Amino acid sequence: MSLRVRAILIVVLAGAVLAGCGMPGAGGGKAAVVNGKAITMAEFDKQVKTVRDSMVEQGLDPKSAEGKTTLDQVQTDILNQMIDTELMRQAAQKEGVTVTDADVNDRMQQFKKDAGGDEAFKKSLKDSNLTEEEFRTLVVRDQLVYERLYDKLTKSLPTAAEQVHVRHILLDTEKEARDIQARLAKGEDFAAIAKASSVDTQSKDAGGDLPFFPRGVLDPAFEEVIFRLKVKEIGMVKTDYGYHVVQVLEREASRQIAPDILQALGEEAINKYLDNLRATATVERIVQLPPTPTPSP
Repeated sequence: MSLRVRAILIVVLAGAVLAGCGMPGAGGGKAAVVNGKAITMAEFDKQVKTVRDSMVEQGLDPKSAEGKTTLDQVQTDILNQMIDTELMRQAAQKEGVTVTDADVNDRMQQFKKDAGGDEAFKKSLKDSNLTEEEFRTLVVRDQLVYERLYDKLTKSLPTAAEQVHVRHILLDTEKEARDIQARLAKGEDFAAIAKASSVDTQSKDAGGDLPFFPRGVLDPAFEEVIFRLKVKEIGMVKTDYGYHVVQVLEREASRQIAPDILQALGEEAINKYLDNLRATATVERIVQLPPTPTPSP
């Protein structure tokens, strides 16, 4: 993780950059209260300033329409992120997840080594407008808490499951899909049609081939059809992406789940856990933020 992780994370969340502007709510107090635990305005203002200073360096005019719109969105994203972080800390405590000072020290040493030594590390912190203590708390400790909460919540996930190996041709309309099905029924080559006609740019060059996957990875409607079809059988299913002509190539009742898919399943599990925390938490947002901009049609 980069030393500029806080700024980068918020920029990714916002999907844009912002320039220097006045910080909301200056003067102390609380930005929000999460299950009785306060997020202070000082903490909120610090993060806004860190991002603001970083973005000013990129030269976006704070008085421009883009700068103002993005700032409004970023402030909301910062507060949401801080609320999520506090929920994660509370969940970790409830789940018995602990991170010791020794754990943090070990990870700090790794960061310093990766940065090229103490002096390079200190310079990176200075460039990021972070003290070493802030980095320990806001980056290292929270990173370790998340990793250990993730490990605890996902350790019961199976490492093997029923999986299917399929190929598909993605099309924009049902008529196109029906026409492709008719051509396949007459014996045309599936892979050749996929290369020529599929709008799935990630799989078309491979003839529409998708790797083995278990349930819970792809679109539920897609999976419902795939796990129902027999080997070599061709079917059609509509998802938010369009119309898929699909064929099951292989099926295994129990197959080791690939590491990248296992990670995706783990992330899905913890995201559902965090969604439940958000839904059941008592959160009071005190800081007054501009309305979230509505995207232009």
